[in-house]
Amino acid sequence: MLADADRLLAARDPDVPGLAVLLDPDALTAWLRSRWAARDRPPPDAVAVRYLRYKPGTALVAAVELTWPGATRAGFVKAVAPSAAPKLAKLRGAIVDDVLLLAYGDAAHDRRLPALATLGTGLRTLRYKPERRWVGVIGDRVVKVHRPPLASSVVDDHRAVRAAGLPVPELLAARPRHGLVAYRWIDGDPLDRGGLDGPARGEAGALLRRLHDCAVVPGRTRPSHRLELAGAVRAVAAVLPDAAAPAAATARTITAALAGWDPPVVPVHGDFSADQVIAGPAGLALLDLDRFCADDPAADLAGWAAAEIVAGRAAPDDRAARVLGEVLDGYRPPSALLDRLDPLTAAALLRRAAEPFRARHADWPRQVAAHVQRARRLVAS
Repeated sequence: MLADADRLLAARDPDVPGLAVLLDPDALTAWLRSRWAARDRPPPDAVAVRYLRYKPGTALVAAVELTWPGATRAGFVKAVAPSAAPKLAKLRGAIVDDVLLLAYGDAAHDRRLPALATLGTGLRTLRYKPERRWVGVIGDRVVKVHRPPLASSVVDDHRAVRAAGLPVPELLAARPRHGLVAYRWIDGDPLDRGGLDGPARGEAGALLRRLHDCAVVPGRTRPSHRLELAGAVRAVAAVLPDAAAPAAATARTITAALAGWDPPVVPVHGDFSADQVIAGPAGLALLDLDRFCADDPAADLAGWAAAEIVAGRAAPDDRAARVLGEVLDGYRPPSALLDRLDPLTAAALLRRAAEPFRARHADWPRQVAAHVQRARRLVAS
């Protein structure tokens, strides 16, 4: 059944006729089952949408998980406007509906991630963002497939951080021209899966401080806040127009609040959060240095705080320092860094504001609006 907010979104965008099907779990399952049956193949028992990317008036792309008894398959469904209909015919092995302008393809048929087709069988998908990135497991390896070419600095920086003694996965293979890298699997559990007690949080803060203090010169710098916030406002406006004006006003306030600072620039993780820290037999390890760059050290701490807020692990009116708690105790920041935490957390939260829609949370309109409002309160404080 199509939820009210999704029905409104589909009605606002008649140029993409497949929206109402792709946003409705029952309709999407029925559509895929009927298409599978027409090919004399056992249809999936269930279809779950794991991730969405939306460009109004152009396309909605979904990562989907198809389930049969004892088996699952990662794939994508794409709904497009008539102007993009010819592109559907170019999808290898896809199931195409020329009326609704919908197409399903296995992840291995993703034209933007050609290295996926070379990996063979025995894959277990961990995360998949169609046309952007696939992460999965093959034996004892974690394999990432990016849109090629992958910047060589991603590989070089990872090697440099490991050589500096930081606990990051061993790099086993890299083919930047093809967008493919492989790392050795690290046993353990991410801190966001029940391991966020006080000592673990403090150790995570201390580990982050080691990264910030290491003598690695990143190959990249972070994009400007103005540019990132403009993208965040567009993402909010696309899914929840009522929140567009507050999001734009908040972005302006954040930009103004950060304009007067001249922070130090250090090596940063770029996407630091509890799910990027593994607690294993050898202690903590850092994952996913894909966004490793030179930036304000407070940005990593703000990213952790924003992720905790989005995950619902922070009280409604907590400021960034309180959300971080023991992470700050382990990090031991200078006082000047603390002054930047709230506006930087507001920026990180605004960038994440549309995530409830992308992740298909049932009450995504309320959550999107709440994240925008909380970002505004943080920067105002």
